[in-house]
Amino acid sequence: MISYDFTSETYKDLLFDRSYSQPAPGWIDGVYYARKPVIHAHDLNKKNIFECRFLEEDSGSLNGDVATIGHFEYYEGAFLRVATLASNYKLTMTLKNPTNKPVQLDIIVNGLAEKRIELASNELKTVISDVYLTQRSLELTFKPVNDTSEFIKVELDKFSLSPLSIEDSNLPKIYIASDSTAQTYNDQQYPQHGWGQCLYYYLFNNRSAVIENDPNSSYSLAHCYISNDLTIVNKSIGARSSKSFIKEGKLKELVKTLAPKDYLLIQFGDNDATAIRPLRYVNPTDFIKYIDQYVVSALDRKAIPVLITPPPRYNFIDKQHAKISFNDYRQKLIEYAQEKNIAYIDLGKIGSEYLSQIGPAKSRGLFMKLSYGQYPNFPEGLEDATHFRKLGAMKMAAIVAQQLHEIDGQINYYPVPVLKTLPKPSHITAQLVNQKNAEHVLLKWDAVAQADGYIISKNLGRNNTSEILVGENYYNDFPQEGQESEINYLIYAYRDNIVSQPAGIKFNHSFKNLVSMENKILGINLYEIDATTVSDKISFSVRFNPNKKVSKYQVVVFEADNGQQLVLDHFSKDQINDLHSYTINKAADWYVYIKGFSDQDELFQSDNIKIIW
Repeated sequence: MISYDFTSETYKDLLFDRSYSQPAPGWIDGVYYARKPVIHAHDLNKKNIFECRFLEEDSGSLNGDVATIGHFEYYEGAFLRVATLASNYKLTMTLKNPTNKPVQLDIIVNGLAEKRIELASNELKTVISDVYLTQRSLELTFKPVNDTSEFIKVELDKFSLSPLSIEDSNLPKIYIASDSTAQTYNDQQYPQHGWGQCLYYYLFNNRSAVIENDPNSSYSLAHCYISNDLTIVNKSIGARSSKSFIKEGKLKELVKTLAPKDYLLIQFGDNDATAIRPLRYVNPTDFIKYIDQYVVSALDRKAIPVLITPPPRYNFIDKQHAKISFNDYRQKLIEYAQEKNIAYIDLGKIGSEYLSQIGPAKSRGLFMKLSYGQYPNFPEGLEDATHFRKLGAMKMAAIVAQQLHEIDGQINYYPVPVLKTLPKPSHITAQLVNQKNAEHVLLKWDAVAQADGYIISKNLGRNNTSEILVGENYYNDFPQEGQESEINYLIYAYRDNIVSQPAGIKFNHSFKNLVSMENKILGINLYEIDATTVSDKISFSVRFNPNKKVSKYQVVVFEADNGQQLVLDHFSKDQINDLHSYTINKAADWYVYIKGFSDQDELFQSDNIKIIW
């Protein structure tokens, strides 16, 4: 137990004063630098009285791009710092209001609000709160609730920390702290998947799970996958970095239920690298300072941390070699793991080697690179080089499961059977469909067990052949101008580099009503929509398909009630695969669309899509 009586002793080594008197350096070479604190010993003339206030400011935009604005918060004044374990404690304090005015304040522990209290004039009150630490120290200060810019006074008379007991889990648990590449997705986002929602398939002996919302989570994306002898708790959430996952209190929430012998899988790096998003960005060196909080949070609770390098993106150096993604962050993570003797899984390297093995064409089938008309949730298709569709998430989950088994043989791993051949697709049908006054061919066939997907070869006439990969046992083929009336289809099943013999079908029709895509920007999709982290704001990310004629794009929002329009972003065609994330004030009906312009200033535009929150 840690206990201090500040009415009888000064404890000058524990009390400090902090100020942020100098303005933020701001944007320098594409990176935002926030205010730096000046910390010095507490003024002993003030004894145990804390004078505190709260400052907040926006970062300002980078090159006029409102999406780059971040909201920063600073706690000024006195604070207490005590060395602890990164564990669970009961915090007991005796506080006094030394003024003749009532005060309402938040108790701030390690930068996060723990409890709100009111103190009448000259009132003495004992406050008790359970705290869940994610670093090996406790830093205590106070935040005024009403006029945050004015200093409040609080007298800290007594302070104590007593450890809370952490009982073993009834069943071992595997927790996952990560981003959108591991997150659980719902049916409205199919076929997008994160590897965290597929992990049970390789760790549970019957390949099935009871799937529930995590009852201990404040956000609906967290899910539990339950079997008779193991539970996986996927706490992953999109648009988070190692820093923002902590700053938003999500790691603190996770460790409340983390128990001895549980596993904590930690994978970040994708969002940490986005310098134009200052609330997420962490340079590779500081990245490890945040990763260390995850590791010590597990170790001090006698849980087992496992670090995972960022998974690969769809990025090929040439046709034989996929590039390792976010390699600066990967290298720092591996160096840290080896120095601290922490288990790690090099998903970035193993995953990119798998992409290299199957090549660029089949690798498209792992990512959200979707053809026009194939998925109801993405009717115009999609080009996304970062996020996985189900097959990609399954392949990444298989790597994680196998590596976990190698780290700890008590974790069972159930691989899929090894195949030497695949049967060819059977019972193929071809049907003419007239939908929204546009004709297309619907191909269907019987699913091939254990196939990853299907290759459809289409003879376009004039010795012209195209190939496309699909994940399901159907394909909507939308003919284009100039296509001959007779079409020859060959359909192959494949798994990794095993390809079946083809099955064929012919279709003959003179297509008249074709889909026109000339002046459209297709595939607009909103994701990572968040209306809870900041009470009066909505944040979201947008992705869409490039149009070959467009050289520059705009992201535009408009409010349905009054027609107000706001251009959120401008970027060139070379930046289309970058992250496009934005934050706007809440309104009842915001819509988003994409504008595009050719070099001749010809206008292209997407459909409008509503932000649903």
